[in-house]
Amino acid sequence: MTHTSISFRFRNSSSKKEHGIIYARVTINGVRSTDFTTGITTTKNKWINRYQNGLGLKLEKIKSELLEASATANHQVDLVKHTWKKGNIPTTLVEIGEQLLAQKGINPNISVGTYRANKAKLNNLILFDSITPIKDIDEDWGYSYMEWCMSKKGFSRNHSLKQVQFVKHILKYAKRKKIISMNGLEDFYFGFDPGKIVFLNTEEIKIIESAKFASRNLNTVLDTFIFQFHTGLSYEGLYKFQKDKVITKIQGKACILDYRQKSEVHYFIPLEKKAIEILAKYPQGLKVFCNAYYNRILKEIAMILSIDKRLTTHVARKTAGMRWLDMGYSIESVSLMLGHKDIKTTQCWYARVMPERVLRETEEIHLKKSYA
Repeated sequence: MTHTSISFRFRNSSSKKEHGIIYARVTINGVRSTDFTTGITTTKNKWINRYQNGLGLKLEKIKSELLEASATANHQVDLVKHTWKKGNIPTTLVEIGEQLLAQKGINPNISVGTYRANKAKLNNLILFDSITPIKDIDEDWGYSYMEWCMSKKGFSRNHSLKQVQFVKHILKYAKRKKIISMNGLEDFYFGFDPGKIVFLNTEEIKIIESAKFASRNLNTVLDTFIFQFHTGLSYEGLYKFQKDKVITKIQGKACILDYRQKSEVHYFIPLEKKAIEILAKYPQGLKVFCNAYYNRILKEIAMILSIDKRLTTHVARKTAGMRWLDMGYSIESVSLMLGHKDIKTTQCWYARVMPERVLRETEEIHLKKSYA
């Protein structure tokens, strides 16, 4: 049995304290919608006395309409607002994309950066095609959108594929909401070009780990960067890192156990001695600057230390993966430690190992043969 309730709230206008707008909220089986405007502007006094004036009747009418819209939307709480305003459930790709984005906007697990990136992708989609019904989206449409992104927007191939990937997420959402029965991009080939992998070699790691600066901020950023390439944490993982919540002991070994938002998988990282030493220096927790400032200071550090590479959070993460492979970890373990959803991602980025590892393995093979 489906239980639907409708509630209304009065919100004061920021400029006129006595005036405000009435908002509605739909709750279906305990799942709440975001508050949305009814379009009714009134005074606080009229709101308080709404059952003694015509306002109460207006709200009762809207309540009936919302209950009817809920039934039309198959009791999908996030589709009720659109159904009430438009008279039917959303059908175009853009309409459903807006619904998905609205849900992501109120999800506490979605970072501000991810939300803004998805908003930009939706804006690109609106420019390309705002009218095609979602049921008509197929692989041909996907390739057309990809070509448009490359030719009209000047995006790289990989960035264009990410725009199509966002559309696939919209289709998954629509299928989950029973708006469509099949995902037209289910078999779309996302052949991302891995590009050139940038990581620190052994000598560069030694230079960075032995560096000391007069500036407190430079030293803090340096320690954070070293912690990153000893743990493989992404900037998002680093930013939300709280050692008392994610560090646990497994067979006497300190490990990080946490959830990676981007890939929606859990990751497991045994802490190395260097990472533990850095944490000990910051009993109140690592100080993590905003990404732009962090990368700007890393650029300054690279110049001071004469490292001819652009140091970023991505470089730290790639360095961690390459270090682990060089230390003898299997590709499966590296994939788990980095929180990759698919081991193919790990193979794509990290299978191109350092020359010294190849030489070392060659020597080990010859050594085994000589004892055989």
